[in-house]
Amino acid sequence: MLSRGYEFEAPTIENSPALRFDVHDGKVVVPICALDGVGEQVGRMIEAEREIRPFSTVEDLQTRAKVNKTAI
Repeated sequence: MLSRGYEFEAPTIENSPALRFDVHDGKVVVPICALDGVGEQVGRMIEAEREIRPFSTVEDLQTRAKVNKTAI
């Protein structure tokens, strides 16, 4: 894909969508569920919880979004 001119942005807990690819500043943003160990349900939980308030620590992420240590 890089040879075709596509640039990718790594998924982040702060702004990546849960399930769909998105475009930001001309780069393809990879969804959270594309990360190893993160499924659809966890991706949706992360997205829902971060809309309430940002995650302050890894433990906060684990507790609020029900993310296991394998996914982190």
